[in-house]
Amino acid sequence: MIDENQSQSKSTMRNIDYFNACCAVVFDLLYQAFPEKIELAASDIAKPAQDLLRDGEEPRFDDSWDAHKAAFAALEWLWESDYIRIRGNPNYRFNSFTDCVLTPKALEALNATPCGIAPDTEAADATVGAMLRRAVSEGMFQAARNTVTRTISMALGMG
Repeated sequence: MIDENQSQSKSTMRNIDYFNACCAVVFDLLYQAFPEKIELAASDIAKPAQDLLRDGEEPRFDDSWDAHKAAFAALEWLWESDYIRIRGNPNYRFNSFTDCVLTPKALEALNATPCGIAPDTEAADATVGAMLRRAVSEGMFQAARNTVTRTISMALGMG
């Protein structure tokens, strides 16, 4: 029998995993588009984030309102925490953000080269953003999660 604390811990882990997957997708999309501003909608983030989490298993969220609501919450957190800039305010009717672009702190963190990169690695392939691009495109959730964590830590001056 699972006690209430264990059940809550598993649910929280899934939420944080989905949040990290959504952040990885957002950072990847904005890094690829930079310096152009793009529109981001929860529906654009939910499916790729689920695919990133899937790892051969059934998705933890489906194409329901909950998945889109959680993706929009991740977008909103990135905006409120100054990782992304938008024009105006979020469009709550369509769960989207208009004219999104990375903030200087997010771009600096994504352009950083982590310690321990092999000296023969091309500079463009050694950035946190390039590592995130590979992790997202190849569906490697653990690597994407670690890269998101590193990006946020670096932007906060902790990494």
